[in-house]
Amino acid sequence: MKNLKLLLCVFFVCSLCRSLEYIVDGNVVQSTRIGLSNNKHIDVENGIYPNNSFAVLSAQLGITFALLNNDIYKLHIGIKGMVGGVGLDTTRNGSMLFPTDSIIAGANAGRFAEIVMPAWGELINAYLSYSYKNYFGFKGGRYSFANPDAIMGTDWWSGHNQGFEIFGGNDYFRIYGIYVHARSSSNLEWLNHFEPRNKNVYRFGLFVFGLDSTIALGHNHSLFIRPYLYYQPGAYIDPGFKIVYTYTHDDLRFVTTLLTLFAIHERQAYNRLSDQDWGYESLYDSANTYLGRTHGKGGITLFAREELYIKGYKAGIGIYKNFGNANDMIGSYGDPTGLNTWVYTLYSTGPTWSDFFSSDALNAFILGGKKYQKWNYEIIGRYTYAPRSNENSLALLISYDFTKHINLYLRLEWAGTLNKPGYKLVDTFLTKKIYTDKSMIFWYLSAKI
Repeated sequence: MKNLKLLLCVFFVCSLCRSLEYIVDGNVVQSTRIGLSNNKHIDVENGIYPNNSFAVLSAQLGITFALLNNDIYKLHIGIKGMVGGVGLDTTRNGSMLFPTDSIIAGANAGRFAEIVMPAWGELINAYLSYSYKNYFGFKGGRYSFANPDAIMGTDWWSGHNQGFEIFGGNDYFRIYGIYVHARSSSNLEWLNHFEPRNKNVYRFGLFVFGLDSTIALGHNHSLFIRPYLYYQPGAYIDPGFKIVYTYTHDDLRFVTTLLTLFAIHERQAYNRLSDQDWGYESLYDSANTYLGRTHGKGGITLFAREELYIKGYKAGIGIYKNFGNANDMIGSYGDPTGLNTWVYTLYSTGPTWSDFFSSDALNAFILGGKKYQKWNYEIIGRYTYAPRSNENSLALLISYDFTKHINLYLRLEWAGTLNKPGYKLVDTFLTKKIYTDKSMIFWYLSAKI
């Protein structure tokens, strides 16, 4: 009986494929991080932790059916699955691979797989989307925020959503609303189950409301405006706005971006512990053991970036400043900077994050690059000053297209963090400054359909 049902399902899908327009997409990605550190041991008492390494293999396969696909109506159904596995994990107890074989005598053994790829397989797309010109549309199910069918962009959220979104508007503006029941990081080396965020405070999702509008200011100028509001009952109310000004003339283009966030944490979240050890008030147990820091009342984020593009060259400069603990409950789940601050050592703050988004952090960065035929390179220098730590980073990013479907992304980075006393580094409450080497070689080798 089970075989008969399977055959009927296969027959139904094949029938749809024969009669409908469809697109099949997928990839296989090999992700590797090699931590460039000679330290191979964990010393909890002195706050010494390795610069971990890993190797992951993941694959995705999906199909999108276009039930309607014309200039007026679009009705799409998308299905995609992802599988993955960790081949190398130097956080495992007894791992002996040079140069970061973490011979672990205490806690946190094997936490890389537990945090980054706890699921071996997941259905990451299962959605229905409909739109009528630019006037109305909706989408529901599981889908990527970066999907071509996505109704709008989310600056503070990335990955896959389990929920729905709806919009209304015209050729000049779009009003939208999104409901996020659960979220999953499901791409490259990340494969998580769909789970609510801040579920210890409120586990029934969050809402996003906003308006997108693009205004033409003469022949060469345009202005994009996005006021928005993120709201999770019992957790936070975060209004803000994004403004992007673009000037284009022949081969020259200037892009100026201003992004703000005004994070207001709700009262029941004030005294709960931050997962990242960000915040203000320190909490101790009855034995006077440091537990961490509380979320507090929230804060303000100001992010400004200036970019120049000319004949394949790119240059940019940016500042990201937190006043208070603005990013603790929202901004650590997405990266509006485009710098990818999610690739550092597991033994730091959060799962592979840096203190870029921490309380009262001030970040300055500069970048430059060039695209030439199949090559693309970029150099990024970053400095972070925060009460929790100071960070320095200089990264060389290189990508090469072997073919239309096979690509290599390589990241060579010198990075280090000076961790400050009064905070917790993994399992250690620091009473003195500790330097952590986060330098690495990181690559993605991907093959796409």
